[in-house]
Amino acid sequence: GHSFFDHGTIDVRSIAEDMGTSEEDAEVQIEPFTFVDTDGKHVLKEVYLSGNIRQKLNAAEAAHRNNPIFERNIEALTDVLPQQMEMEEIAAPINAPFITQSALQRFARETLEIDIQVTKQPQDGGGGWRINKASQVNGAPAITSSAKNDETYAVIDDNGRTRKTGFDLLKSVIAGKPVVIYDTDSDGNRTLNEDLTNQAKQKMQELRDAWSSHSTTNLESMKEIVEKFNRTVNAYVEQKMPNWLISYEGMTPKWQSWLYDHQKSVASKIALGNNVLVAHRVGYGKTASGIAGLMEAKRLGAVRKPLIVVPNHLAAQWKKTFAEIYPGAKLLAPAARDFNLDKRPATMNRIQSGNWDA
Repeated sequence: GHSFFDHGTIDVRSIAEDMGTSEEDAEVQIEPFTFVDTDGKHVLKEVYLSGNIRQKLNAAEAAHRNNPIFERNIEALTDVLPQQMEMEEIAAPINAPFITQSALQRFARETLEIDIQVTKQPQDGGGGWRINKASQVNGAPAITSSAKNDETYAVIDDNGRTRKTGFDLLKSVIAGKPVVIYDTDSDGNRTLNEDLTNQAKQKMQELRDAWSSHSTTNLESMKEIVEKFNRTVNAYVEQKMPNWLISYEGMTPKWQSWLYDHQKSVASKIALGNNVLVAHRVGYGKTASGIAGLMEAKRLGAVRKPLIVVPNHLAAQWKKTFAEIYPGAKLLAPAARDFNLDKRPATMNRIQSGNWDA
């Protein structure tokens, strides 16, 4: 524990010095509690045997080809790897992130009898799929029109005008967006067409139902979905941090006795410098968890000056709670008026120059 309390990491040299022994002996003694990852760093057992286990297992197997030390990693990772799930156990809506590009193309060819082009959008562009009609397939002209696309799954008004093709509706289904159809008069005024909008909803549901059938009967798509689901989704193990990891130095004894295990786990994850989403319900102590984690992260050197962003009306309440938990903390909680034009420069200077705990 002293290595974490002093450095925020597992420092074998400092552990050996504290124990009055050699680094080699220290390595042996900490082995039950740690693993050496493929970057050569010592990692807590609870950290190493959590997260994306399949990814870590692949890395360990690759490293094992050149270094037999990773045999231990492979055995431990294999033991905690989630059991493979089969298609009947997987909920696979058409816009799930583990649906493959080729499965979507296969579905469009089977259901709408057209060829589509599916490309993955970058995360900074919103992620998800970008769907277009294909121009060529294996060097041959693509099929872009069919009775199923233009009639069966299309929305057509009383004048015989196509308002939405099956392809249009499929794009909206995959994007998870509703379709609303308007009529425009000669003056440019738009009026909601409820009948056609309801038609669109019905056709979109028919496409979802067709996908449910395709994804559980088409052997190629099923195989791809199962493989990608197990590789990308069913590969994670929740991280459960040991309660001894952090010291809660400076926290009042009363608050130390009040913290629940789930709050200590959150604080530990924050203290290690991780990105943490605290998706606990109201009343589960998220504020105290966050405060404890930030103070430990600062003490361990994972962060230098924590910045807590809260709605204006909660700033004073957060400061009050923070001071109750850590009476010695040096806090700055500017009010909304401190960011007025005449006071903003002085406020920003105080934030920048002060050695604040938060």
